[in-house]
Amino acid sequence: MVVALTLPRVFTPPLRDLDEPGASWGHDMAWFCDEILGEPLSDYQEWLSMHALEVLTKEKALEFAMLEDDPSAEIAKVERLYASPEVRGGLAIPNGRLRFTKTLILISRQNGKTDWVKKLIKWAIFRKRMPEVMAAAQTLNKSIDLWNEILLEIERHPKLRKFLGRVDHSKGAQAMWTKGKRHRYRPVGIDENAGRGDTVDLLYIDELRTQKDFTGVNSLEATTAVPDNGLIVITSNAGVGHSVVLRDYRNMAKRPLDEGTWRDTRMGLFEWSADPSADIDDVEGWKQANPDLGNGRITMATLAGFRESKSEAAFRTEHLCQWVDELGDDFEPIVPFERWGSLAVERRVAVGECVLAVEVSPDSESVTFVSAGQTSRGVHLEQRGGDKTFEVESTVEAIRRFVAENDDPAAVVLDKDSPAGVLVPHLQAVGIDPVLLNGGMVAGALRELKQAVADGRLTHDGAQEWVSALRVATVRDGGGRYPSIERFSGDVSVLVAGTFALWALNKFIAEFQVPYKQVEVEKKNPVGTFPVFSRKKLMGGVLVG
Repeated sequence: MVVALTLPRVFTPPLRDLDEPGASWGHDMAWFCDEILGEPLSDYQEWLSMHALEVLTKEKALEFAMLEDDPSAEIAKVERLYASPEVRGGLAIPNGRLRFTKTLILISRQNGKTDWVKKLIKWAIFRKRMPEVMAAAQTLNKSIDLWNEILLEIERHPKLRKFLGRVDHSKGAQAMWTKGKRHRYRPVGIDENAGRGDTVDLLYIDELRTQKDFTGVNSLEATTAVPDNGLIVITSNAGVGHSVVLRDYRNMAKRPLDEGTWRDTRMGLFEWSADPSADIDDVEGWKQANPDLGNGRITMATLAGFRESKSEAAFRTEHLCQWVDELGDDFEPIVPFERWGSLAVERRVAVGECVLAVEVSPDSESVTFVSAGQTSRGVHLEQRGGDKTFEVESTVEAIRRFVAENDDPAAVVLDKDSPAGVLVPHLQAVGIDPVLLNGGMVAGALRELKQAVADGRLTHDGAQEWVSALRVATVRDGGGRYPSIERFSGDVSVLVAGTFALWALNKFIAEFQVPYKQVEVEKKNPVGTFPVFSRKKLMGGVLVG
């Protein structure tokens, strides 16, 4: 049976003809798999190898070098990388500078992704002889499972076994070396200490869809900054609402394709997925998302079985590589959707004294304003309209206008440690002294929101942005941090600002103080006592007690 090669629905085009000698390390990897491993790549695996391991022309590499902070050092690297290659096994070892420093591969389950990764790692260790290879997964145990699989395959392979050196099975320190301890491969979990202090030539990250914040991934990424050809390979199927890291990476990789700047990108995207608009039972969509169909690992009958046995969301993400909004059964919104919906008020609500909360997105690209006003019921939250693009001058003007139009509100509040902190001196310059929240206050604000919703003391304007935020918002907790809304869990700015506004109204409008003491803050910190202000005064750029 002849199987037609299924190309990714979305991918970064090559800069050159990859059939040219030296245009890709993928040629060497394919030879290694065929001649050394005796396990030829499938059609799509070979295509992926060619494109993911594309090599820049020397001219293009020099062009990129001129953009670095130290061009002379980068030019020296380029000259070294394009020197005459070493010959091993009768073939030249690939040289040159890789086009991509980071490659994102999105593909449905059971399409030989792990098989390809294992071949890549073996090639990197035994053929390319990279000094340091590291593989990470959502848990250390999962990355150890892959490490064990690869080790077993190496030990059973007569050509690879003779080059295998020391193997450390110590829990938490698993590693294998080639003879002479020149090349190492080890597994790690994705956490804030992963790879700390290491320099890694090839970093593999699996199932990025499970990551809800950037702490662990950022720590791992730093390991590939030093090597001449540090490469990060990331694989996953499609994500769900709280797959914030994967969504951010995909957006980052796809943006050059949308903007037409892909010739200058150093991040590659290769996505086998059904069209987002495709019906779940569209067989053509099944083929788009499963490039290994017909090669023995997966069949149309297998997919039909999964269609019957899995939920729609699971089938779309796992086997069509389509993103879904609905989250898994394990996701618990910060406040219940139905309860939140019951508190929506479509008509205009008359409020008394009010406050304004300002939240700037983590990427500093957008700003959100939410006001809280006192009502006979308690508190009313309202998202304020206007341009959401974050620019200091226009944001300050919007805040100044709110203050002028609302008869000296009780407070303008923001998180001092967020990107909104840059506004403080500019606001003070126009006579507005914002209330600056610390970690304890941010945690207290989240508690107050939950309590106010449960008590029915809160109403809101019913804007769709609230629900959208609730669908993805998760709580950052542990590691000594105050519990708070994870700002990287998606577009949650309106929800974050809402908690700040509620906190400020409760703090400075005495009639609506919550009846429990757990949200109160100490009046002292390590450097002294904070002043206590009257509720009618805009706070003077300090933490309030």
